[in-house]
Amino acid sequence: MLVVHQAMNFPQQVSDAIEFLRNNREELQRLRSFEGLDFLGLDFGVNRKDAFGQFVSFPSELVTLAGEIRLGLEVSIYGLDENS
Repeated sequence: MLVVHQAMNFPQQVSDAIEFLRNNREELQRLRSFEGLDFLGLDFGVNRKDAFGQFVSFPSELVTLAGEIRLGLEVSIYGLDENS
């Protein structure tokens, strides 16, 4: 299922994910009930920055919506972004 329309744009991914969770809550809760399901979550892809530290945070609205469905949130950090 496509949730995000602009890969690697973290703020847009978060906005798209909130909209997705609002619009698909019932179906995601149904999927959650499947026996043998190991993980149900959203993965946010970001480019690695050339910096000492890199931080991303999720707004409380997204965390709340995901938590109500018992949906995991994760961040995948990909190779160095040459443009940063």
